[in-house]
Amino acid sequence: MFKNYIITAIRNLSRNKMFSVINMAGLSLGLACVMLIILYSKDEVSFDRFHTQGSNIYRITNQNISADGKVEGTSGNTGMVHGPGFKQEIPEIEAVVRVQSEQIAVKVGTEIFDQRGLYVDDNFFSVFSFPLSAGNADKALKGLHSVVLSEEVAKKFFGKTDALGQTLELPTGKDQAFERFEVTGVVPKSPQNSSIQIEMLLPIALNERESGGDSYWINFFLNTFVVLHTGADIKKVEAKMAKVYQEKAKAQIIEAREKYNMTGGYRYMLQPMMDMHL
Repeated sequence: MFKNYIITAIRNLSRNKMFSVINMAGLSLGLACVMLIILYSKDEVSFDRFHTQGSNIYRITNQNISADGKVEGTSGNTGMVHGPGFKQEIPEIEAVVRVQSEQIAVKVGTEIFDQRGLYVDDNFFSVFSFPLSAGNADKALKGLHSVVLSEEVAKKFFGKTDALGQTLELPTGKDQAFERFEVTGVVPKSPQNSSIQIEMLLPIALNERESGGDSYWINFFLNTFVVLHTGADIKKVEAKMAKVYQEKAKAQIIEAREKYNMTGGYRYMLQPMMDMHL
C-alpha cells in the first residue's frame, strides 16, 4: 500500500511539474527559515550562561527620573564609587566587579598598537568564569603593573600565545608617560555568547590612582557588576541601594541642583546579567 502511495505521488508531481517545484521550493525555504530561527534563538538565549555564579550576578543600572517622577531613560552605566559604596552598606552584596572599557596605546619594543582594553577589579576571575591558559587567576590582576592578554592579542604583540612574563609599556599618569607592565596571565578567546569580550585586562586600581579616588555619585562611565548572596531579595536590595545613594550623595545632589540646575534624580536598579543581551 505504501508503494502505491509513492507511485501516486510521483505521478501527480510529474503531471504538475511547475506547481510541484513551487510547492517543494516553498516548503524547503520554510523549513530552512525555521531551522535558522531556532539556531539563532538558541544562541541568543545562551549568552553569559557559562558563568558558574551567573544566576547571582547582576549589573547595576540607573534610571533617570524627571522632577515629576517619570522615568526618562535607563542606562547600564555607573561611576567608580557605586559598587564599593553599595557593598560597604549592603550585606546581601557578596562581591563587586567594575569593568571600564578604553582604547589604549600599547608599546611593544619600538612598535605602538591601538588596543581595546578593560580595566577591572582584581577579583574579576573569581566572579566571572573565564579560564586562563597561562597564569594564576587569583593573582593575575593583583599587581598594579599587571596585564592579562587574550591569546590572539598575545600573538599580535609577541608573535606567540605563550606570553607569560613578557613586558609591554602603557601610558599612565597625567603626563601619559609610558610605564612597564608584565603579562601575568593569558586567556583563550572569549566565547562568542559572552557579553564581556576579553582582549586585554588591566587593574582598575590604575584609574583610581590617577583620578585620586573618584567619589562622585552622579557619574556614569563604566559597568558595575555585583554578586548577591543566594536567596537575596532583589527588591529589598534595590531599596537599600536607594537609601545608600540618598545618604552618601546628599551633598552632591544639592550641589548639582544649585550649580547645574538638575531638577530630577537617579534611581539604581539591578539587572540579571543573563538578561543583559536580550
